[in-house]
Amino acid sequence: MKTIKQIADELGVSKQSIQKRISREPLCTRIQQFVHTKAGTKYFCIQGETLIIQAFSEKGMDTAIDTSIDKTNDVYTHVYTMIETLKKELEVKNQQIEELSAQNTALTTALVTAQQTVAAAQALHGATVKQNIEDNEIKQREKGILARIFGKSKDL
Repeated sequence: MKTIKQIADELGVSKQSIQKRISREPLCTRIQQFVHTKAGTKYFCIQGETLIIQAFSEKGMDTAIDTSIDKTNDVYTHVYTMIETLKKELEVKNQQIEELSAQNTALTTALVTAQQTVAAAQALHGATVKQNIEDNEIKQREKGILARIFGKSKDL
């Protein structure tokens, strides 16, 4: 970014002649987007500098400005198109992330439910095994009592 003084020195003209030229139409309107003021000093980005240089060239101000603006607009159009494309892609990615998050939540819930079911099944199986062991012990004792009563041996 350059100041009016720097551009004037490069062109070999006075600072006032540049100020006068950029204050008139059509340059005044077209250059506004390329001017930035910091601490009271005007700074021109490269596109603004190009417009000023072309305004002082022998080609004629209107033709030079139109060509520069066309090129600048092409660049801005391209950048704008890229930004819009990236925004759309970002929206798609965000939607995919939300869908994956929802799937993750559903799978986590299903996993917790499955773990609880397995734990309950194991507890039930353990209780069933314990009951079977107790039933077998009772049967063994009953056999022993019946055997004593009816005279049979416990080892049968």
